[in-house]
Amino acid sequence: MPISRKEIVDPSRIALMGISMGGYLAARAAAFEHRIAACVLYNGVYDGYEANASGLPQSLRLAVESGKADVVNMVIEILSDMNSNMRFNLKHGMWTTGTGSPFELIQESKKYTVKYIAQKIKCPTLVLEAEKDDSFPGQPKKV
Repeated sequence: MPISRKEIVDPSRIALMGISMGGYLAARAAAFEHRIAACVLYNGVYDGYEANASGLPQSLRLAVESGKADVVNMVIEILSDMNSNMRFNLKHGMWTTGTGSPFELIQESKKYTVKYIAQKIKCPTLVLEAEKDDSFPGQPKKV
C-alpha cells in the first residue's frame, strides 16, 4: 500500500546532503541529476585515491604504485594496529567498498573522483570541511 502524506512537497526545492563518503556520492548525483535544487557536501571528496595516498609515507606510496600488494597490506595492517582511528577508517572503507584488503581499498578508491564531473554540478552547492578531518584532508577545498 503506498504511503500518502498531507503535506505538499515542492520538487523544485529538494536538496541533497551527503556526509563523509556521501559527500562524493551527493556530488556525483548532483552532476547528473539536474532536478536537485541544492546540494550540501559534508565533506566534499574530490579524489578518493589522492585522499588515501596523500597520508601514506612516500615509500608506501611507491609500493602501492608498483603493485606490491603484500607489502602494502602488511605495512598498513601494522600501522592500523597502532592507530585505532586508522583501523576504523580502514575497516569501514573496506566494508563500504566490498574490498578484501588495504591494497584493494586503495586501488578501488581510484574510482571515486569528481575530477571530471564537478563542472557538471549546476545547483547551488555548499561544501563543508570538518575540523580535524583525517579521512579526506584537503579534499573539500579541491571540490
